[in-house]
Amino acid sequence: MPKVGVEPFRRAAVVNAALACICEKGTERITLDMVAEKAGCSKGVVAYYFKNKKGLVLESLKAFFSYYGTKIGHDISPGMKSAEMLRIIVDHSLPALGVAEEQHRPLNVSDLEGAERMAMSAEEKARLFIQFFGLAMTDQDARDAIRDIYGKDIEGISQLILYATQRGEFEEERSLEKSRESAYGLLALLVGLSVMRVTDVMPPGAVDNRTIALTYIEELLQEGK
Repeated sequence: MPKVGVEPFRRAAVVNAALACICEKGTERITLDMVAEKAGCSKGVVAYYFKNKKGLVLESLKAFFSYYGTKIGHDISPGMKSAEMLRIIVDHSLPALGVAEEQHRPLNVSDLEGAERMAMSAEEKARLFIQFFGLAMTDQDARDAIRDIYGKDIEGISQLILYATQRGEFEEERSLEKSRESAYGLLALLVGLSVMRVTDVMPPGAVDNRTIALTYIEELLQEGK
């Protein structure tokens, strides 16, 4: 593995600091000075990498959403059944509630030291999720970035569903179009359930809503059987 220079780590530290500041203050109230102090560098360094606050917030948004794909990809291996792979997606998107988290490490969305070193607490995920979706309501660049990331996610999930077809996990072969529809459905469900979690709206009589996503996967894999 080639040695990585100092610059990528410094840039990653600024992004991590920006995300931590957004958790505390929100996208509107953060400043380059605030991020520089959190990152332990000068404002000039922050401006060198990201030019201005909007550029920094946009790159932080992309890093936040890309975090999920990197962590999911790290945990998936070719020998797994499709059901296991799809459940890993749910595990990272909607971790089980009521289960004590491991001792929280500092927020880190960079994979420069390996995906296993990447970390965000459930509270940080929730705060950032709401901040960035709120930003996308009024900012076209943020909306475009989320659309592009989720478009890639839909393609990735649809490939897992096609993989299930190749392994004979469906009686009838599924087309790419049908697989994309199912992938879109799962992603939309995860996004919606995430919003309901953040607002603490749970199914009647339930303390967690992730079972709805798991049921969707079970029903998806039972189609045609």
